[in-house]
Amino acid sequence: FYNEETHTELSIKKARKIYPQGEDVVKIITTDIKFRENFADKIFLIFSLHEVRNRREKIKFINELYRVLKDGGEIVIIEHLRNLNNFIAYSVGFFHFYSDNYWRNVF
Repeated sequence: FYNEETHTELSIKKARKIYPQGEDVVKIITTDIKFRENFADKIFLIFSLHEVRNRREKIKFINELYRVLKDGGEIVIIEHLRNLNNFIAYSVGFFHFYSDNYWRNVF
């Protein structure tokens, strides 16, 4: 769900150079996912949702995910947190992540 016009974090640009997208990748717009309602059984966002920096866009994206999710389906979100463990691992880079409290307020 990377959009180079709105997702301008340097870390994403570096990652795209090292790991270019495969040809089978389906590009989506976070605020308008082009899948029908009740499309997916499971949706996984692994260490990626924090890259959507705009809170309003993030909330619209989550709403879109629920729209395309089948009844009884699951959305699995795994994220880094801005906490002591990530400070030890990433030093000041941990400021790139959001706090547990932030995530609880988004949902």
